[in-house]
Amino acid sequence: MIPFLSRKEEEVYMTLLKRDATIQELSEELRRPRSSLLLLLRSLEKQGLARRIRLGRRNIWQAANPRNILKLAQEQLNATREILPTLVAEQGAGRSGSSVPEIRIYESQRGLRIVYDSILTLRKGEKVFTLEGSKSVESKLRLLPLSYITKWQKVLKQKSLILESVISESSVRLLAGSAKRLIEPHIGRPMITHVVADSRLCMDLDIILYGRNAAFIDIQRNLATVITDEKIKQSLQLLFDLTKAGATQIDLNRILVQASP
Repeated sequence: MIPFLSRKEEEVYMTLLKRDATIQELSEELRRPRSSLLLLLRSLEKQGLARRIRLGRRNIWQAANPRNILKLAQEQLNATREILPTLVAEQGAGRSGSSVPEIRIYESQRGLRIVYDSILTLRKGEKVFTLEGSKSVESKLRLLPLSYITKWQKVLKQKSLILESVISESSVRLLAGSAKRLIEPHIGRPMITHVVADSRLCMDLDIILYGRNAAFIDIQRNLATVITDEKIKQSLQLLFDLTKAGATQIDLNRILVQASP
């Protein structure tokens, strides 16, 4: 009934909801030894679902307001959201000998954030490689919340993750011509940028290579596919190298600073 409580903890909590009780009274009603009940009560107390009141020489136990359950559930949900990107990044990491790639599909903007956040779990100074479709940059600026972009770029800078990207000429013009508030989060991050003609990146997708993963992200459709497989990632790394061959390397930081005086 209460998902984060054990059956025994729930039994004690439900009993205390009906009336306050001493350990002795609980022991008699639930037919459990006092020692085990004390452990259960302390666990409930630690979770904020029970409290003890000293009356004379007796400890009276009370159930906390049931609304505390909602608060506790929200805290656990928030904690799960924080650790989820790390779990996603680790999924399949111990299966390097397996011939079957790990394939995960994420839908909705929340799913996209899970993928983007998993990039931030890389070790400090690691490289991230991106092929950014000429049509996807506009979609990211328009559809991803500015608050999320700002926070993501801030962590990227703090971890000194190096972003090596191949982008189109129109994407550079679009970034440089964007409003100052859209440009600022991108300035100052460690990056190597190669520019190619639009025709070489005429797609809506971004392809992102990090760790053992290859992510295909379609912002417009709120859809991301992540493949965890070393061979596939290496093959796409060759595609990245072929695409940047003949490209022009630019100092995107300098261009953005000049565009945002």
